[in-house]
Amino acid sequence: MSLQRAAYGKVTLPDSWAIGYNHKFDDRTRVELNGTYTKWSTYDALNINIDDLWVYLVGLFRSSRQKNWSNGWRYALGVEHKLSDKYTIMGGYAYDESVIPFDGADFIVPTGARRTYSLGFQYHDKKQTLAMTLGFIDIDGLSIKGHVAAGDTYDTARSHDNYAKVVGISYQRNF
Repeated sequence: MSLQRAAYGKVTLPDSWAIGYNHKFDDRTRVELNGTYTKWSTYDALNINIDDLWVYLVGLFRSSRQKNWSNGWRYALGVEHKLSDKYTIMGGYAYDESVIPFDGADFIVPTGARRTYSLGFQYHDKKQTLAMTLGFIDIDGLSIKGHVAAGDTYDTARSHDNYAKVVGISYQRNF
């Protein structure tokens, strides 16, 4: 079995378009809505190449298969409210459609549709801003079709109860 080596410094990203709307209710509260359409079908040649040793040790991944992903939308809603001149709270929700079809899914990218919930705060003064955000990503399950002829040891598998917890911390200093 021969594997392609990753070409460093050469990355092609799929085409995407975004549209958004921002509304400021008053000096304290604003809402932002946006949608992003990504042509994942132009990213079919996504080949995640893994070092030969890793493939030998794991033996599960057939990573150079074409993904046959479909195009998809991401919708997001964010709310920001200033509690005072120094403190702001933020909340958000995003929904990402699953772009991975039944026959293109594998254990490298086993994702269904995703819902992201976030809550955060900011402290800011004239010279600096400190922000912290907590997020929870709820990932739908997805059936993963095996390619027995290619050496997979399963006909069909199902991923379920997938989630991720995310913590974001940022610091900005104005000079």
